[in-house]
Amino acid sequence: MKRIEWIDIARGLAMLMIVAGHTLFGFTFSPVARMIFAVHVPIFFVLSGYLFKERKWKVLFNKINHNLLLPYIGTCLIMVGISWFAIHDPRNWIFAATMETHQMVFAAMYGLGTPLALPPEMGAAGVTIPAIGAIWFLVAMYLGDLLFNLAFKVCGRFKNKLTFIWLLAISECVLGFYLGGILHLPLPWSLPAALVSQVFYAAGFTIKQFTLMDKSSLWAVGGTFLWAFSVHSGFFYLNTAYADRPLAAVLGGIGGSFAIMRFSKWLESLSAVQGGKLGMLETYGRLSLIVLCAHLCEAMLVRIAPALHQALLPLWGEFGATLAAIGYRVFFTVLALLLVPRIPLLRSFYLNQRFPFKLSVNRMHRDQN
Repeated sequence: MKRIEWIDIARGLAMLMIVAGHTLFGFTFSPVARMIFAVHVPIFFVLSGYLFKERKWKVLFNKINHNLLLPYIGTCLIMVGISWFAIHDPRNWIFAATMETHQMVFAAMYGLGTPLALPPEMGAAGVTIPAIGAIWFLVAMYLGDLLFNLAFKVCGRFKNKLTFIWLLAISECVLGFYLGGILHLPLPWSLPAALVSQVFYAAGFTIKQFTLMDKSSLWAVGGTFLWAFSVHSGFFYLNTAYADRPLAAVLGGIGGSFAIMRFSKWLESLSAVQGGKLGMLETYGRLSLIVLCAHLCEAMLVRIAPALHQALLPLWGEFGATLAAIGYRVFFTVLALLLVPRIPLLRSFYLNQRFPFKLSVNRMHRDQN
């Protein structure tokens, strides 16, 4: 199936926002941070809804196992290995041991983006579930794909299918905010976030159904306004299903995602006129799984970005030092997306359709012969 270029551009822009959002240092609680967190993850769910097709369960499990679960497992194995090395060689100056190896394994199995304490009502006061970090998104999307496919199975019998899909999505969203944002329950595989994500799936599917990408640009203006309104209303942390103003956060996530999608389509047309000069941004989005996983490993386990920020802070100030740290992390992810497709076995975790494990084994046998 031919890829849609503007979707890869939108993913590339979103991934740049994710990398920047995790590298803000002194700007972590600034309006810029609120603007980034309002949309940088929701847009991936909106795009998934835009591309959604109802599938048989066997076909869907095969797809998400290869596209989401394998990269998650591969990244967790890398993180456990680096964590073990950092603990057993404390003299190294590059890698940081953020938690014990057994804690890293548990965090990988649990799939949270942020460490969460168990509520006292559960009889486990003081117990905190460790977080695996940014790749919580992969297991949350795994559940999100299953939930949205289930919605079509359940609502397909109704005449006004889309209406019932929206009603179900809104109900799941409210439940997600209640479980995560109010009760603060650390449910496995970021389930509250997967529940909240259903409105973003529904929004993406609706955008496709009503061909809004081809309608008046006023829709994009309205989306930008909703995005700005949500930024003014406070923070939105989808990984924990928490928002200062949940309704504003959802509307801003949808509106901002649509604005970025329309901007990406404009960039696609501009690129076509200028001879395809957005190739790297498109690649950044097309290989966004590699970018995300490489960024997580670097952000959690490598000391360079904080050290660079601290070294440049007296010379360049907070803005310059932060910009330099973001630039370094973007460079790191670009290096990863250039190298990973060339590394046997490793690439099978992230590009399994192109490099399945069986094929890699066969090639190893041929090389030996």
